[in-house]
Amino acid sequence: PIEMPIDEVLPYNDLMPERMEAELFRAGNLPLSQLGLQIMRPDLVQSEKAAENMLNRSKFKR
Repeated sequence: PIEMPIDEVLPYNDLMPERMEAELFRAGNLPLSQLGLQIMRPDLVQSEKAAENMLNRSKFKR
């Protein structure tokens, strides 16, 4: 084992990518509007409300 100083402890959820981040890493691009998500990525959202919720929870800022 290697001794390393710890300067910060983060919750597990802060380390893991959220759904939109993971999809951006996988696909390389992602629409950042409700309409864009509905039209271009129907596999991610099935309704306008689902797209709105996903964007509101996202760390991405428009």
